[in-house]
Amino acid sequence: MGSAVTIAQIARHCNVSTFTASLALRNSPRVAVATRAHVQDGARELGYRPNPLINALMASVRSRRNRPSGDMIGFIISREKVVHPGQLDHQTRMLKGAAARALELGYKLDPIRLSSVKGCGSRLQQVIEARGIHGLIIAPVSGHDFKLNLDWKRLACVTISYSFSEVPVHRVTHNHFRSMRLVLDTCHARGWKRPGILLSQHVLEAVDQGFLAGYLTGTYNRHQNIPVPPLLYADDTFNRKTLLDWIKKHDVDAVLSLRHDTHTWLTSVGYKIGRDIGLVMLDCNETADEISGINQHQSDIGAAAVEMLANAMQNGEYGIPKLPRIIGIDGIWHEGGTLPPRKKTPMRQPKIISNPSG
Repeated sequence: MGSAVTIAQIARHCNVSTFTASLALRNSPRVAVATRAHVQDGARELGYRPNPLINALMASVRSRRNRPSGDMIGFIISREKVVHPGQLDHQTRMLKGAAARALELGYKLDPIRLSSVKGCGSRLQQVIEARGIHGLIIAPVSGHDFKLNLDWKRLACVTISYSFSEVPVHRVTHNHFRSMRLVLDTCHARGWKRPGILLSQHVLEAVDQGFLAGYLTGTYNRHQNIPVPPLLYADDTFNRKTLLDWIKKHDVDAVLSLRHDTHTWLTSVGYKIGRDIGLVMLDCNETADEISGINQHQSDIGAAAVEMLANAMQNGEYGIPKLPRIIGIDGIWHEGGTLPPRKKTPMRQPKIISNPSG
């Protein structure tokens, strides 16, 4: 067996410097696309095989070297308008977790609110380049038709959840399907036999139908039908009357929701939460002690996005990846007072429903 091909040999073969050859083999955007292709083709011709142990060592060295330099990571925030209470709280937790992990890894996290740069495209590209940002984390965006229109070949990118779909990039997401199965199992183990889920149309897209798929498969596997059809709505048409009519029509005994105003709407018409009706929040704030539901660990999702992005940057993985990777993070049950073991008494309808259209 002959000796291993070295980067110096590749450089001579391709008539470039050793430094350029090294960068090209790491797919660095600092080398022109044509030169990268030329070097990589030459490496294949010579039978070059990278040594994984050396690559790991050099990645560690580059990481330590980069830490004092203050490399910047951008965190794109597109959702700034609150449609219902608590809607943007998850984004705040993602950002907090991402900032803390970036600091630990030697990076600075720079939140970029699109409203501050007057939208997307060339102006945003200028801001990113002026701030020396080579890696982007994209928080959940407003819809699948949302576009940033950036020069992607110059960036490493990770997005959170499934709402961003302009280009295929690496992503980190909560495991919505598994969490829904956990919710249904908990409801039935505690005696809540007719749980129903309400979801907005934009959430359906943002979580790639994960909550709905978990609800439908989990419910069908248990009952061989869907006793309580999901309440799917548009944010601008949903109100308290819609919720109450759905509960009454389908005899819902536990509401599964992402809306922080659900608790207020139910109590405002006389329901005793945890006795007359159960309530599960599908994204519980870590400080929401009184609410039962799923802690999605949004801060950990933000931290995982930074780790994934840092790994891509250290390995020179810039541009749209050929094989985007997905990291799924499971949620855990958050114990509160809104879904206790149910006493064997029929659900009591509220005595008074005043002005239910509010």
